[in-house]
Amino acid sequence: MWVDAWHDAAGEVDGRAISLGRYLGMTADEYRLWVEQPSASIFIVAAHRRKTPVGQLMTSQDDYAIAARSEDPAAAKQVMMWLIETGRVDPERASHS
Repeated sequence: MWVDAWHDAAGEVDGRAISLGRYLGMTADEYRLWVEQPSASIFIVAAHRRKTPVGQLMTSQDDYAIAARSEDPAAAKQVMMWLIETGRVDPERASHS
């Protein structure tokens, strides 16, 4: 729906070009994550609700972060592996989550 709206507007808002990631309200890292791991959208939204980076959400031990990861453990594992492989999360930090 949002992606279609961006395409329908030819990538412009108020006559100015805007990237899809920015249109969706994502940081550059969040957009790259979403493009490579579409199932990560639930974690991106959860991170936005907490006003915290996705990598921090994925390694946090607080109840909210644990609950967000438990909604889809397979997707959480994929996202965590991507964060580690791309250097966005230290493997040592990830082993404690």
